[in-house]
Amino acid sequence: GGELAAAKNFCFEYAPVGRSDQRPGLWLLFSLPPGTTAEFEPRLVERLSRVAPDWSFELRSLAQLRETNRRLRLVPLVAGGVVAFFLLSMVGLGLLGVLWQNVLRRTRELGLRRALGASRGAVHALVVGEQLVLTTFGIALGLLVVGQLPLVGFAEIVGPGVYAGAIAAAIAALYALAALCAYYPSVLAGRVAPAEALRYE
Repeated sequence: GGELAAAKNFCFEYAPVGRSDQRPGLWLLFSLPPGTTAEFEPRLVERLSRVAPDWSFELRSLAQLRETNRRLRLVPLVAGGVVAFFLLSMVGLGLLGVLWQNVLRRTRELGLRRALGASRGAVHALVVGEQLVLTTFGIALGLLVVGQLPLVGFAEIVGPGVYAGAIAAAIAALYALAALCAYYPSVLAGRVAPAEALRYE
């Protein structure tokens, strides 16, 4: 299955040639001496055809099978990664706009906080902390849904380690995205002068 496939048990089973009720598996593995050239392949196919004339044979090296299997597994992963990147980008831009608008609406509140002695760093931490708290609630709801997948056997397909690692990576990515989107609006919030609050009085 290649390097990206999970390790599985296997066994070798003897299959006598010439009996239609005991057809061998899909693959036949031949161990050839080092230095065997491609000129040997037609001779091997011819000999196999004489032994089993009703079967068809196609020779491929393990290196070719390995590369083909790698591409079959990587193409969906790369395509899914590209789609996920654009989706996260759109979510990030939308979140940035909402936070920016929220800071503009809270100019009076932020100005009063500055007038009462809050530093820029405190206001900065306030905006980022609020966003991280909201993200925590969203992650908690998402974990309630994702936690149901092992009940339908999904975790067994990808493996418990991969499943847990994917959840941990997703949580870290969501927190990083939330903090990144909240950073610039928090900087704007820290720049609100105490005098701004007086405009609303």
